[in-house]
Amino acid sequence: MIAEPENKATFYQYRLLKKKAIARSVIYSYLCLPVIMLLFNLLAFSWTGLFFFLLAGPITIWIHYVIARTILLLVRTSYAKRWRWNMRMPWLGYIPDQHFSFRMFVRVHLNMSWIGLCIITVCL
Repeated sequence: MIAEPENKATFYQYRLLKKKAIARSVIYSYLCLPVIMLLFNLLAFSWTGLFFFLLAGPITIWIHYVIARTILLLVRTSYAKRWRWNMRMPWLGYIPDQHFSFRMFVRVHLNMSWIGLCIITVCL
């Protein structure tokens, strides 16, 4: 094996990621959706709709957390350290905090979608 000279530098290639800014108008329009659903619940189910609306939010976030955490633990434990809770709009819940492969992100959300559709089908 040939020893490399000490003056030879090591070069690393980094990929700079650009942070996307989300316009306030988009966030406000996103916040209008729960208000519209609350009004629909109040019209369709009277005052009990308010109770179910307030109950559905935390249950939905908890189900997403359980599904995402389970998939991350089944696949690889190192991924679980890269996710955290976010309570800022427009993304609420358990989301990636560090660099995360797009393939794994799609896998987690695809499983969440299928399991969510199964839960909705059972509830109907």
